[in-house]
Amino acid sequence: MEARLTCAHPLVEEDSGQVAVERGPLVYCIEGMDAAAETLDDLMIPSDIRLEPEDFVIEGRTVTSLKGSFLLRKREDGYDRNALYQDYGNREYEKITARMIPYFAWDNRGMDEMRVWLPIMDAGERRAGREN
Repeated sequence: MEARLTCAHPLVEEDSGQVAVERGPLVYCIEGMDAAAETLDDLMIPSDIRLEPEDFVIEGRTVTSLKGSFLLRKREDGYDRNALYQDYGNREYEKITARMIPYFAWDNRGMDEMRVWLPIMDAGERRAGREN
């Protein structure tokens, strides 16, 4: 089975510009411990991502995870994640390898962030200079 990107109905405004990953009947999520990011808020999924299945053990049980190259927003020096407002910075991204796990298996390895819906970046946007 191939992984696929799915989008929500346009009236679900909170998920506008975002996609979920499904493989067969399973929905996948990403936890903070599976991506080298300060926060999952800085992570984007490329529209042309290739997600490779890989066995992964969680709490003694083997699940099929998905690994691929995601885009991580580069933060400028002086960025304060806790500031209410700050100057808008340059939007550059770097590729990182991260793992997604089946949604049913999350929250079994300690406290961390989790996301099902990820912002998507179209391949055309990356060619236009938004990705480094």
